[in-house]
Amino acid sequence: CSVAITGPEGSGKTTLVNCFASEYGARHPLIRQVIGQRLRREEDVLALFAQWFEEAPPFVSLTDVVAYIRSREPFILLVEDGHNLLLRAIGGRQAAEAFLYVLLATRGHCLWLMTFRQYPFIRLDYQLRLGQYFTHQIPTLFHSSAEIRDMLLLRQHTTGYKLHFLPEKDKEVAEDASEEDLAAAQKERKEKYFRQMFEACGGNIHAALYYWQLSVHYDLESKEIRVCPLGRIDYRFVKSLDRLTLFSLSEVISHGGLSVGEHSEIFRLSPLRSQLTLDYLGQINLLEVAETEAEGLGRRYTINPIFVGPVSDILLSQNILY
Repeated sequence: CSVAITGPEGSGKTTLVNCFASEYGARHPLIRQVIGQRLRREEDVLALFAQWFEEAPPFVSLTDVVAYIRSREPFILLVEDGHNLLLRAIGGRQAAEAFLYVLLATRGHCLWLMTFRQYPFIRLDYQLRLGQYFTHQIPTLFHSSAEIRDMLLLRQHTTGYKLHFLPEKDKEVAEDASEEDLAAAQKERKEKYFRQMFEACGGNIHAALYYWQLSVHYDLESKEIRVCPLGRIDYRFVKSLDRLTLFSLSEVISHGGLSVGEHSEIFRLSPLRSQLTLDYLGQINLLEVAETEAEGLGRRYTINPIFVGPVSDILLSQNILY
């Protein structure tokens, strides 16, 4: 079979496959690889498989790759960063089609396990019917405030410290309140906190941990962890960005990340204009910027995992992201 693990940046895809590799890597042959840069042509796919299977004879065609994989003992092939299969440009789907041909022709012989960022998977599915190439799909997002609450409280329970949720300034409990009233107030504050947490992080574990760390502090006198109210986080400023900036955000999310050259090709802009647009989004922390070692790619821009949920919701509501 073949398995797709999907979720936005910071949602726990790598952690999940790490657990899988730790559990099954010693029991069965496992090869772990990454699609480290954007694939554009069939030749890129052949070069990628040649890099993955260095001991194999030279691959002249995709059928050579299929024949080689089938000639090996059955194994697990764990591939990360599947979002690099497609670029939204003329001819940009050739590599994805070539890669999926190999996957489909060999999934009866080896177990394919691939990770995809959420919106690139949706776009690939729309353009290439990607879902039909995977017998199983596993999403990594949390789907409710209760799931986020249980995850964080499980982590907190291992510390042994008691939690105390602080009230909002206008909702203090009277000093002479009964134990029942105090317990009821704690329960109400806790449930409200995690509702606001889920709204802020959109089910993303990376963002949830970030907001949790901002909210908690250790009280030395009471020897307990105190949790400040999270409140509502205002993202309305995103709507005020100009159209090029909003569409740039959308394409970064839909591709799982872009270089300046890729942005320039998609929007048919000069490299300098693309650089300015992406650098501005990096300056306001909506994008993260990383240098890449891949030749000719330079900087790579990805959505900040802390903001991927709310920003995606805003873009979806304006029909910019789909």
